[in-house]
Amino acid sequence: MKPSPLEFAREFEKLKSDLSRLPAADLKLLQLVRFWERLAPVAGKAAYESYLNDYRSLVNGLVQVDALSDLTIDYLNRVRHVLSDLVAVSGVKATETKLLIAASAVTLRLATLYFYVGAYDEGLALCLELKGGDDIALPTESEIRGLSPLDTLRTIYDKYRRNYPELGTMLQGILAKWEEDALAVEHDRVWCLFVDKDGKGNAATGRMRLLRGTVEQVAAKRKGSSPPSRGRQMSTSAPEEKVGGRQTPSSAPAPDTKTPRRVGAGLPPTGDMVAFDNQIKTPDDPFIGVAYESLKAVRLGLRSAGFARQADDAFRAFLSIEQSDRTFTGDSIGLAAALLSFTQLLKPEVMRHDRFIASDIAVTGSINADGQIRAVNDSTITTKIERAFFSHVRYVVLPEANLATARDTVKRLSKQYPRRRLSVIHVAHFDELIGDRNVIRSEKVCLGAFITKKAARYSRATKVQVPLLLLLLYALTCILFPKAWVGFDWNPRFVQVTDRGFVAMNKDSLALWEKEYECNSITVNSRSEVGDLNGDGKNEVAFAPKSIENSICECNAYMFVYDDNGDLLFRRDCVILDQYPGDSSRVLSYSPGDIDFTRFRDSIIIVSRATMSNPARFHLKFWNASGDSLGWYINAGYSGGAYKCFSSELETGLAFMVFNNRQSCVALFCLDPYSSCGVSPPYSDPMWKLENVKHGNQLCYVLFPRTDVNIATECIYNLPADLVVQSDGAFEVHVVESLKPLSEVWYVVDDTYRLLDVRPDDSYRNCRASFVNQGKLPPVDWAEYLANLRDTVTYWTDSGWVTEGEFRAAEEL
Repeated sequence: MKPSPLEFAREFEKLKSDLSRLPAADLKLLQLVRFWERLAPVAGKAAYESYLNDYRSLVNGLVQVDALSDLTIDYLNRVRHVLSDLVAVSGVKATETKLLIAASAVTLRLATLYFYVGAYDEGLALCLELKGGDDIALPTESEIRGLSPLDTLRTIYDKYRRNYPELGTMLQGILAKWEEDALAVEHDRVWCLFVDKDGKGNAATGRMRLLRGTVEQVAAKRKGSSPPSRGRQMSTSAPEEKVGGRQTPSSAPAPDTKTPRRVGAGLPPTGDMVAFDNQIKTPDDPFIGVAYESLKAVRLGLRSAGFARQADDAFRAFLSIEQSDRTFTGDSIGLAAALLSFTQLLKPEVMRHDRFIASDIAVTGSINADGQIRAVNDSTITTKIERAFFSHVRYVVLPEANLATARDTVKRLSKQYPRRRLSVIHVAHFDELIGDRNVIRSEKVCLGAFITKKAARYSRATKVQVPLLLLLLYALTCILFPKAWVGFDWNPRFVQVTDRGFVAMNKDSLALWEKEYECNSITVNSRSEVGDLNGDGKNEVAFAPKSIENSICECNAYMFVYDDNGDLLFRRDCVILDQYPGDSSRVLSYSPGDIDFTRFRDSIIIVSRATMSNPARFHLKFWNASGDSLGWYINAGYSGGAYKCFSSELETGLAFMVFNNRQSCVALFCLDPYSSCGVSPPYSDPMWKLENVKHGNQLCYVLFPRTDVNIATECIYNLPADLVVQSDGAFEVHVVESLKPLSEVWYVVDDTYRLLDVRPDDSYRNCRASFVNQGKLPPVDWAEYLANLRDTVTYWTDSGWVTEGEFRAAEEL
C-alpha cells in the first residue's frame, strides 16, 4: 500500500532522524537501502520529487571507499541494486550523474569480494560490466583447478592482460592491493575484528581494522642517577613536552611546544602506560583498558621465553586503529594488543630471525594478566567471521571458547563459496599464540628459482695435459663470446635503459641479461638501484619503469626487484591509495621516484617513491630486503626529479630533505622506516580537503622559509641542495636561495632536530650585497640578520607550526 504524502513526509523525517543516530557511514547507507522499498513505488511522482532528490544526495554522500570496506557480498548487492534503480528513475543519462561513479565504486568492491572467495566468474563478469564491450571466454576448470583464490586471480590476470588492456588494468589494481595486504609480514600492526552496533545497540556490522602500535621499555629511574643531558627535564605525571630535546617550562605561555617526537619518550616508569590515539588511557577504559592486562601477560611471556631483562622494566604502549573514527567498546582487542606488544618488545630478536606478524591473519579475543585467553561475546562471533571471510585473510585467531560458533559459521559460508578456505586458529593461552608459525611467521618472498651456475673444474693432476690447440680455441671463443670465460664477471653493477626495459651490465659494461615491460616506450628517467640486498656478495637490481607521456604502461610506478641472475624476486606497488585527496585509483599517471638501498639498524631496507601532480605529492614506502612492507608516508610536495630526496641514517630514523609546496619552501623530516605512516603537514588547505587525512608520525618536520634574497630574485620558492651528516650526529641542510649566481644558506641541525646555527655561503653574501647596491634590499647588520633567519625556521608540533624564535622566547621565561 502506497503511503499518502503526509505519511511519507513523516517517514522521511524519521529516516533522517534515524540516520543522525547511526555511528558509521555504512550503517547509514544500509538504512537508506532498506528505505528504498518505501520510496521506490512513488519515486516517479512529482509530489515526491523533493524526497527523491534528498535521498539521492544522501546516497551519493555515503558511497565512499571507507563505507564499503566492511560490507559483505549480500549487502553490496543490495546497495548496487538500489543504485541501479536510482539511475533508471532519475531521468538523466548515467554518464551525467554522480550515481554512475557511486555504482562503479560499489561494483568494483563487489568484484573484489567475489575474487576473495574464489567466485572468479562473478568477479570477472562485474569487471567486464565496468569495462564495457563483448563477453570473453571464462578460464577453463583445468586452468584454475587446485589454485587458491589469489593464485586464481593471478592466472586470470595473466590470461587477459595482453589482449584486453582495460580489463587487465582493472584486475591489476585488485591483484596489487591483495598481494600487498596478504603477503607482507609486519612487526607493528595486526588486523583486528570488531562488531559495530546500530542505533538500537544490536550487533550490525563486522569491522576489520589494523591495530598499529609501538611498545617500548622504560628503564626504572635509579637512585643517584645523573640528570639528562642537553637540559632535558623529566616528568612523572604526564608525557614529556619538548621540542628538539629541550624542555619548555610548564609556566611558559603559548605557543604549546609539544614535541614532534613520540609521546612519553624518556619517561621514568611509574608502572605501565597505554596511550590510544595520543591520549593516555586508564585500566578501567571500556575498550583499551584491557591493553594493561595484555602487557602483564606479555611480561610473563617474556620471562618464560628467557627474556627476563626485557620484562623487568615498565612498558609504554602507543596504540591506534587505522582508518577509524569510531569509538569501540568491549575487550576483544586484548589478544591483538598482546601479540603486537610481544613482537615490539622483542623487535631485535624478531627481525634477526625474520619472524613477524603475518598480514593474512585477523585476531579477536580478550586476555588476562596470567596470559589466559578469555572468550568474547559469542553472539558477535558470526558477524566477525563473516567480515573476515569476505577479505584477504587466511586465518582467524580467536579464543578456544568461541571455536564452535566460528566453525559453524565458516562451514555455512563455505557451502556457498567452496573455493574459499578460511582457517580458524583457537588458543587458550598466550604462549600457544606466539608459538604458532601461521601467526608469527618467518617469510621471505622469492618468486624466482635459484639457478646453479656451473663452475669450471680443472684437474690439478700433473699427468693431465691440455692440448695447445684446445687452449687456442678456448681463447678465441672467449674473445668472441666473453661470457664463456671462466672468470667472467656475472655481477650486475648498473643498468642501461632500453626502449621497453633495461639491460643489466657488469663493471666492464658487458650485458648480462635483459628485461622488457608491457610499455609502448619508457624514458631514461626510469628509476633503478643496484646493490647487495641479501649479503651474498652479489648485487640485486631494482627497477621502476617510467612511461613516456600519453603511452600505456601497466607497470608504471611499480618496483621490480631481480636477483643477480635476472630472476624476479618480487614486484611491489609504489603507490599509496585512499590516503590523500585524488589518490583513489591505480590507473592515474603516477611517476616513479628514486629507489634506494639503505642500511638502517644493521639491516638493508629499500626506499621507493612515486610522485603525482595537481596537487604535488610523493608517496614514500619502505620495504625489507625480502619485499615485505615496513612503513609508508606521503609528503605534500616533490622529492624526485629536479628535487632529489636525500636520506641519511641517524640514530632514530632516516632524514629526508624535500620540498613542501603547501608551504612553498624546503623542508626536512625524519621517519622510523619500521613504523612510519601518515601524511605530512599541513592538514588544511583552501582547495584540497586535508582534514581527514591520517596525520603522519614523523619524528620531526622542519621548514626553512624563503629568504629575502630568494624573494628579490623573483623565484617562487627555494630549493633543496644537499644534506650532509656530521660525525657528531648533527647535519647540515643546504638550501639554494638563488640560482644565478648559485647561492646557498646552510642550516646546522642537531641530532634532536633542533636548529643550532645558520651559515650563508660567500656567494649568498655577495648576492645580497648586489641587491643592496641596486636598491632592492636594505643593508643589514649580519649578526642580527642571521639571528632573524634562525628565528624563522619553523617546526611542526601537536599545536601546529611553531618558529624557532617562539621556542627561544618560551625558553627564556
